[in-house]
Amino acid sequence: MTNFPDSVDTVTRMSDLGASDLSLVTLYYTYYNAGDLASAAAILTANPTLQTKIFNAAKFNQLIDALVAIETFFIGDSYVYMGNYSATSAYAVGNIVYEPDYGCSYIRKNSGKTTIAADNYTLDASGNYTNNAYAGTTLAFGDLYQITVDGNTVTTTAVTSGANVTLTGSDGVYDVVVTTGTSLFMVDCVDLASDSPAISIVHCTVSAPINSQTSTYWGLISIGGSKWYTGTAITGVSTTPTVFSDTNIEYANVGDMYLNTDTQHTYECVVGGAAATATWKYSGSIFGTHWYTGTAITGTSTTPAVYSGSGIAYAHVNDMYFNTSTDYVYECKAEGNASTATWAYVSCIKGSTGASGTGLAPRGVWNNVENYYINDCVSHDNHLWQCLVDNSNSEPTLVNTNWFSILTYPGASVTGTTLYV
Repeated sequence: MTNFPDSVDTVTRMSDLGASDLSLVTLYYTYYNAGDLASAAAILTANPTLQTKIFNAAKFNQLIDALVAIETFFIGDSYVYMGNYSATSAYAVGNIVYEPDYGCSYIRKNSGKTTIAADNYTLDASGNYTNNAYAGTTLAFGDLYQITVDGNTVTTTAVTSGANVTLTGSDGVYDVVVTTGTSLFMVDCVDLASDSPAISIVHCTVSAPINSQTSTYWGLISIGGSKWYTGTAITGVSTTPTVFSDTNIEYANVGDMYLNTDTQHTYECVVGGAAATATWKYSGSIFGTHWYTGTAITGTSTTPAVYSGSGIAYAHVNDMYFNTSTDYVYECKAEGNASTATWAYVSCIKGSTGASGTGLAPRGVWNNVENYYINDCVSHDNHLWQCLVDNSNSEPTLVNTNWFSILTYPGASVTGTTLYV
């Protein structure tokens, strides 16, 4: 089976030769062909970029090794997908599992196979054969054990506390009795006092937790997408990565996200690991800007201040407040409940009072001898006209820019200081 690597090879990327490299390359091969390897190596040392432009056996062999490993993977190796990882299951080399807590897939690359007992049995007072060599050694329940009697493989079984496995060998029938915690006994169910059976036990597969023995027994083969966690343990709005050890997250990967269900803040995992080592930074809030109204927040100070009487359960940065009495607008600068959130004056939605208008001055029916001034109002040709430019003898018409038609209505007129419609 392919030796699964702990990490991906770092392969030097090659570059094309340029015209400026010709003299150095020529000198390099001159030394090389002459057998002066020290001088050739000195040229490469003095010109590091040249090393990316000369292909040698070491670089070629690295590529060949990678290709052979890939071919072996697809042709000779036998890999079996075992579904979700279970800490109580035993896995053989080549088994592939998915660890839902980490969102990653792993391959079992080392079995930890060892011979733990062989041909070391004595007759006890009850006439049973007891494995003295193994007594007192803790069994890993859930692991696989291969048991042989007189050289013949009898069984491969997952051992559990109190398990009994019947073995048949040339010398008779035996039971494997696993006591809770420490001892393994071989009991001869047939009286074979004169002929000790040759029994051996091989620890086939170690039940290796992924979280603590990844480098020894498991190889990471894929990383899932970002995983979302929820809770209230990660708090604040700091963008400096920080450890929050009480999250109870068994293992977080870089890029995982956390939603605080109280504040609606989101956080991103910057350094992966268990709760005691993973770091998180504030990334934003799922709340958009929220508007509040009332009369509790007052004044025109731009210095953030607390207004505990606002009655707002929880305000977020950039939330807005409108005072319905003064028409003043405020922005939340520091989030929190009414006792901790701070607000600063932004503006007033009511503009300043404009200048008083001059109104219209009724001038009666238009004639061609009067002088008319801005805002004079006359009647002419079933229109009421407003004077826009001081003028005289300038008849009001729809194309005359000195006048503006206020309205058109049959019988409309101006008499003295009164408008009639």
